[in-house]
Order: sequence, then C-alpha cells, then structure tokens
Amino acid sequence: MLDLQLLIAQVLQFEQIIVVGSGPSVSYALDEVLQQKNTFFLLADSIAHSCITMQHKLVGEFHNRQVVFSVENRRHHYLSSIIKTPICFYRNANWANLPKNHQKVYLFGLKSDQASPVKSRENRSVFYRKKNEIDCIKLKSPGTVTGIMIAFILYIAKQHPIWAKRINVKLLGVDFAFIDNQMYPREIYSGLFRPHNRFNTILSEELIRVFEKSAYGWIRDGQMIKSSAELVQTRENIIELMQKNVNIHWAEYSPLGISQPFVEKLVPKIFM
Repeated sequence: MLDLQLLIAQVLQFEQIIVVGSGPSVSYALDEVLQQKNTFFLLADSIAHSCITMQHKLVGEFHNRQVVFSVENRRHHYLSSIIKTPICFYRNANWANLPKNHQKVYLFGLKSDQASPVKSRENRSVFYRKKNEIDCIKLKSPGTVTGIMIAFILYIAKQHPIWAKRINVKLLGVDFAFIDNQMYPREIYSGLFRPHNRFNTILSEELIRVFEKSAYGWIRDGQMIKSSAELVQTRENIIELMQKNVNIHWAEYSPLGISQPFVEKLVPKIFM
C-alpha cells in the first residue's frame, strides 16, 4: 500500500483537476473533458471503467494522471477491470472490492472513523486491514464518493495555499437532482456487463425505490427541483466545505449541481 502523500505530490504538478462523478450529466461532456490536456482526473469508482474505456478510444492511456476513488463497504465489482490506474481506497471499505495484486493503491481514512476499523465479514478484508493499519490521512466526508474527492482537493489546498490560488477544478457528473428523470448516466448501465455493474442487478430496483420514497426538492431560481434527501444533504455539506476555501476556482458542467455564485457554470459543447 502507498502513502497518500505520494499521490498528493503528483497532483500538485497540475493546475487543472477534473472530478468525474456518476451523475446523469456525465453523458453531456465526458468525451469533451477526457481530451483536455495537462489535467489530473479524479474518478468515482462506478464510472471509472467507462471513463478509462473512452480514454483509450479518444486519446490513448494516461494512467499516470488519474486516480479512482472507492469508499463502499458493500461488495461490488467496479474495480475489477481497473488494472493500471491507481486506486485511492478508504481503509474501512470492503477490501474484497480491490483487484488482486493491484500495484498502486493509496489508503485514506475519514475524520469520522472510530479508533479501530470495523471488522469485515470478508476474510481477505480483515487480513489486509490488520496488515495495513498505518496512519492514514483523514479526509472530511460530506457523503458520497464524489464529496470525498472534493474533500481531497480541499485537503491539498489547505496544505498548499499557493497551489490553491492557481488551481482550476471542474466538476462533471456532480449532480444533486434527477436530470432527464435519470439517477445515473447511460455510461454506467452500458459500460459494464454483469456482475461488474451492480446497476444491472436487483440492487438497481432497490436504489430506485429508496430515491422515490425520499424524493423532494431544493429551490433554485425560485423553483423546486426534484431530488432526494440524501442528495440534498450531501450538496449542503459540500457547499459548506467549499465556502471555507474561496481561493480555488470551481466550475461545473451540471445544470443541477452545486449551483452557487462561487461556482462557474460551464456549457457542454453539445449544447452550443
């Protein structure tokens, strides 16, 4: 396992970061952002396979300037096809989700962590947790893997204020409401075959029921936007974090994302 400080040193070499979440608006500009040069990418685990596949088609490989974030304790197969791209892994997540013999895994913790990690039912998970209980950098968790990727940027900015003043951060697929009546982009549904894609399984129906039950809205321009309790709370948590560091230039492609005065709105080329 690798120290997260090594990854931070690499990120500091770039002046633009693109955070790719798994919201529906990923479909609007994924091919556009992947062709941007001199950029470091932070990828949510559920969209990573589709991103990397599209990269190969558009520009070839650039594993040395991206990382995949993964935090879930639930068993999944998002990372099963991630071979060369580094993975930034939450130390209390399900270690069985990691690809075997992956050479570049960075560990991090959360400020909300207990003194000792919770034991997993997975034997492999328990083994690796004991073997790698090192002093991890602890990030603030606003909720969701995308929120943690933003918290990672803010952590670096706090440690390196000069870098923060010149950094440009773009958010793609960072949605906090249902866009086109979708919870996730088409790339997630079509990007992987079973069992790698949990959204092709019965869990998809479970998620839809949860979101439908909790559906309500947040107000934008005087209008109520259809969303969910989880998404609204995560948005509020992220806004609170962002407001503590106004030096960073934030921009977003989502029409229903952060939606704050300090975040520039970007228009995907397909709408021009």
